[in-house]
Amino acid sequence: MEHYKDDAGVVFGDVNLREGRVTQSRDGTPQNPGAGGWPTLRYYNADTGPGGAPVERITTQKICDEFKIPQRMINAVTTSRKVCDAVTKKGCDDDEAAYLDAWRGDAAARDAEAARLDDLLSDATQKKMKAERKLLAKLAKVSAKDEL
Repeated sequence: MEHYKDDAGVVFGDVNLREGRVTQSRDGTPQNPGAGGWPTLRYYNADTGPGGAPVERITTQKICDEFKIPQRMINAVTTSRKVCDAVTKKGCDDDEAAYLDAWRGDAAARDAEAARLDDLLSDATQKKMKAERKLLAKLAKVSAKDEL
């Protein structure tokens, strides 16, 4: 991308999966080529380590259409480069710094919060929450008809 041509901190790569199937990184993190559409966009920084992470999508467009817009790609790179240091808070925004401060000190409470968040992010919990959301949508449709 032209915007980053002189920035040594940003490198774009292309993997031809017909020639070299990359299914996991050297640390074993699944790369999931094609997940979420083509191209598969991943970023790598100090927080993600060698496994990287998928670039966050902010629209419901196909990924190839969403990232055709140069400013969208610039925003994604800017977000992906951001690293918040939990010790010094360097690179952290105000919300991240406040969150770190709120959980600093009480290891037991911090561990309990981490376990709670892990549960919320688990596949089983996500599946249950999506099912509940669908039920609420169905109920809203029925309620709207009843109100007419």
